[in-house]
Amino acid sequence: MTQGEYTRLVAQIAVLKEIAEEYSGKTIDNIIVQMEARKKEVENSAVKQ
Repeated sequence: MTQGEYTRLVAQIAVLKEIAEEYSGKTIDNIIVQMEARKKEVENSAVKQ
């Protein structure tokens, strides 16, 4: 494993830990759906500005 791959892995773990805290008790598919909905809201609000 290269240093870059290791750094990316550490970053991914950190993101997943944050997600797990915010969406505790939810399945991965539900988390993805909710995050995509949030992303769409942000994109829509950026377009309106």
